[in-house]
Amino acid sequence: RHSARRTSATNAESVIFNNSTVFRLEAELKHGEQPFVSGNTQVLGNFDPSQAVLLYTTPETYPCWESDVVPIAMGHDLHYKYGR
Repeated sequence: RHSARRTSATNAESVIFNNSTVFRLEAELKHGEQPFVSGNTQVLGNFDPSQAVLLYTTPETYPCWESDVVPIAMGHDLHYKYGR
């Protein structure tokens, strides 16, 4: 289960392309912590952290985290936040 605490992000962004996006976050987290993005759409969990999109990293890319490609409906104001 995810909590809605804010990350100590130094850099965060989303890159939108062809009605989808990839969320990116630069954050140094403690071992076992995993960041997520939650927002005002069904695919982002409607701000329910238990339904949020997880971000992933590798030893080579840490402390940069990235989501899988997420479909985003166009013509809709997108609101989101990162948590861990």
